[in-house]
Amino acid sequence: MPMQIAVIDIGSNSIRYMEAEKTDSGFSFSKKETYTTRLAEGLAASGLLSGGSVEKSLAVLKQLADRAGKRNLPCFCYATSAVRDAANREEFISRIAEQTSLPVDILPGEEEAALAYAGAGNGGGLIDIGGGSSQVITESFRASFPIGAVRIRDWCPSQTLYDLDSLIPLFDKTYDLPPFPEMEWTAVGGTATTLGALALNLEQYDPARVGSVVLYDEALLLLLHVLESMGDSGRAEIPLLARRHNIIMGGGYLLHYLMQRIGIRSLRISDRDGLEGYAVRKLTESAS
Repeated sequence: MPMQIAVIDIGSNSIRYMEAEKTDSGFSFSKKETYTTRLAEGLAASGLLSGGSVEKSLAVLKQLADRAGKRNLPCFCYATSAVRDAANREEFISRIAEQTSLPVDILPGEEEAALAYAGAGNGGGLIDIGGGSSQVITESFRASFPIGAVRIRDWCPSQTLYDLDSLIPLFDKTYDLPPFPEMEWTAVGGTATTLGALALNLEQYDPARVGSVVLYDEALLLLLHVLESMGDSGRAEIPLLARRHNIIMGGGYLLHYLMQRIGIRSLRISDRDGLEGYAVRKLTESAS
């Protein structure tokens, strides 16, 4: 008998919702829905989730929990970097429980990395650029680092490549990475998938087409120069960047930095990530 659930990712830049099903033939997933709430905004300076982002997030979570309830779907929810690092996380989790009755798993960084790796399912190496953190994972290595696209915007509001260069000493100090053998690498997360869609000149996001993109380091740098030349107001006019125009430069710069640091010539882009990994885990647990 098919088993269906709903899953929610409380991320540092956005909240995402997806429905998943397990049948005798395997797992299937609905299209992901994304709601930008910027929980990580200002966190680097204050150590707190801001009131505005908390209220936006609670409103979205209530709406999504109500929808899952009306569809009689068990709803599972997890939180990543912003909630994990915030001094007021317990207050936020309590308010979620009061308003939605959703239990929330606060994932440690390495567990977040493992779920992204499982969800992408490509083997080799994986880079996951989030809003508040980034993960680097292989079969023998996995680590989470407290640098993501929203935090970079807090550190570097201009989002120009020249100013982003000033963050290289911080990046070099933070990313404690071993030498990796040559392997295929995949990138996941909103930064990578948005850049993949832009590389295809898509006007609307298409998960299947984005999942076929291979992004080369020179092409990524050229794309970042083009985006920089538009300025924030120009980027905001691009439909794919409507909710990401003021963080895409920092996220893309970090992705290019990691490619250079690791020695990656090209990256496959995957639309599947930790949300699928978490859904498979919950469906498997529910079936046992």
